[in-house]
Amino acid sequence: MYKVMIVDDEIPAREILSHIINWEATDYRIAYSAANGKEALDKYPEIKPDLIITDIQMPIMGGLDLIEEVQEINKTQKFLILSCYEDFSYAQRAMKMGVTDYLIKDLISPNDLYGILAKTKTYLDSVNIEEKPITDNHKLLNFLKDYKEIALRKLIFNHISEEECKNIIESLNMNLTGRLYALLFIHIDNFFKHLENEEFYTKTLKEIIKIVTDAIADLTVGESFYSENGEFTAIVGLTPTASEADIISECYGLAQGIQRRVSSIKEVTLTISISSPFKKPFGIKKYWDEAFKLSKMKVFLGNGSIILNNTFVKNLSLDTGALNTRIFSITNAIEENNLPKLKVELAYLYDNDIKGFMQFNYLNYINSSLLDLIIKTCSRYLINYEDIFSSSYIPIEIISSKETVEEIRNWFVEIFTKIITVKINSSFKNKYSKKVADSIEYINKNLHNHSLSLTDIAENINVHKVYLCRIFKEETGNNVTQYILKCRIEKSKKLILSTNYKLYEISDKLGFNSPQQFSILFKKITGITPNQFRDSNFHT
Repeated sequence: MYKVMIVDDEIPAREILSHIINWEATDYRIAYSAANGKEALDKYPEIKPDLIITDIQMPIMGGLDLIEEVQEINKTQKFLILSCYEDFSYAQRAMKMGVTDYLIKDLISPNDLYGILAKTKTYLDSVNIEEKPITDNHKLLNFLKDYKEIALRKLIFNHISEEECKNIIESLNMNLTGRLYALLFIHIDNFFKHLENEEFYTKTLKEIIKIVTDAIADLTVGESFYSENGEFTAIVGLTPTASEADIISECYGLAQGIQRRVSSIKEVTLTISISSPFKKPFGIKKYWDEAFKLSKMKVFLGNGSIILNNTFVKNLSLDTGALNTRIFSITNAIEENNLPKLKVELAYLYDNDIKGFMQFNYLNYINSSLLDLIIKTCSRYLINYEDIFSSSYIPIEIISSKETVEEIRNWFVEIFTKIITVKINSSFKNKYSKKVADSIEYINKNLHNHSLSLTDIAENINVHKVYLCRIFKEETGNNVTQYILKCRIEKSKKLILSTNYKLYEISDKLGFNSPQQFSILFKKITGITPNQFRDSNFHT
């Protein structure tokens, strides 16, 4: 059992790390939680942690100073650093100090943490083997026979010579005697949801591990091991051939065979990603990396997928302008309380716009843009997070737990539906009289109309314009003309920041008589020109 020390000055962050995964299902236990580097350093000789998970910026002593001090005591100590986006330069410094793993603090997912723990376990197991009092290779190989899984991890992840690799395979009688191989990365879909069922953890999981392990042994020349986060790694033998089509067909058939065997277990599916072929089970960490990276494409392709290295488009440029336009349309749908339009825009965003890209930086950009919109919308309409999330903060880790694009889209639909519902129930219709509320609603829907005026509004809501002028000023503090201008300027700001429209296009869309008039009135209200506003927001 390996010991973990958590170091973070924020109590919520320490609590999230304590509960985001089921530590009982791992080979790790949290031995101590410290509020800063100084406290962690003082406790280090007593705790002797195998892994330290530390924030970078903390009072008294930060994470980088802690790493330096601990490395003076123990050069082999393993660290996992937590970095905010704005801290990335610090993360880069930590990498130069030998730290190999980091997580973005606000986007920690259970799968990421399980993955790093599994990788670290491989290293720690390897160190433990090397520290055993074994004096010659023969005794070492006998020892490894009792730890065949560790030996297989050693073949994949450790830098060992080709001769040592060959000796381990032969001495352990590993089923790796072919001339062509591929690496399979096999993931149990919805693994963390399954873990909520106690029977799955105590019984079903053991059955799955046996089925997959037996399938690999039966269907091919190969060896495999299971990681504690619902993942298998397998090196499988292929039929030597010069035909890429034959290799793809064989890999696909092999994956299907494994999936079919597991299909006997209700509600359990596997996603399998397959690396490029290689000729020797030596120096194959890059093929594991390839298969692992491919496995992430499940978010686009869905659960139960078989993913080969030629099944997605690479190196496409991202069209952030199109995304900004889509975000603007979603913003309008929220303003108009138009739930059907909102659902259509989100469907286009996740189902249509994203197709062909299938790149995580683009998906993350979409998700972060919508999270930003949630924050701004709640702030604008004075909506409490409690009313939407049943908590005082936005639980963004939920997004990381979603395994497919469809699940992510449905989550945002659910959240924006709640926002619109709360917004309607506490909107200006409850703040203003019906006539003024109707006037404001009409104004917001017709800002593009060049002829929008007090007379036009009064006629459309069926009230005398003199009466409307009086009650509008009494309730809003602005006359109708002033209110229309302020609404147009506010909307123009959003267009400037969220679209690639030219200023003359924005002027026309918002009912100004000319770009010159737009610029003059914009400066009158804000104190700067539209161009200065754009520059100040994009070059800070």
